[in-house]
Amino acid sequence: MKIADSLLKKSSLAQCIAGTILIMVVAILLGLTANHFSKRPLKIMQKAAAGLRKIDLKQAFMLYEQKTPFVDARTPDMFKDGHIPGAYNLDFYDVDKNFSGFSGTFEKTAPLVVYCQGISGPRNEDTCETSRLLAELLSTRGFKRVMLFEQGYAFGKTPRPRRSRKQLRRCR
Repeated sequence: MKIADSLLKKSSLAQCIAGTILIMVVAILLGLTANHFSKRPLKIMQKAAAGLRKIDLKQAFMLYEQKTPFVDARTPDMFKDGHIPGAYNLDFYDVDKNFSGFSGTFEKTAPLVVYCQGISGPRNEDTCETSRLLAELLSTRGFKRVMLFEQGYAFGKTPRPRRSRKQLRRCR
């Protein structure tokens, strides 16, 4: 009788542990699923998309001069208030509405530079997450050469990089 009671207690404990583990696994899977489909996923679940690289102001200027398409991830209202000349507006928070037109305009192998408002704050520590999220989304949807310009719209307000005498001679 004591052995049977002992086995019964052990099996109740095992069932309790198994139930707890099952609940935890289901909760984690639900959380990961919700995060995957969220417009603003948690950073801990985001991976750097293949082919995505960050560029600085000098590189952005060179790409701009080479007529590389720039994609503004901000809202249409922000875009209307000012943007990098020639940029295409693809609002990250409404991307599905405009994606078919976007994907028909640009080849998936062509380089793209994605930006938003840019760096702000007293110590330049705050960056616009929207451009990074859009750049990663474009990469996951098959665009192979997506670049992230974190300095963003500040580009349009910043003096252009100066050319050296050697570069100026090549332009003549």
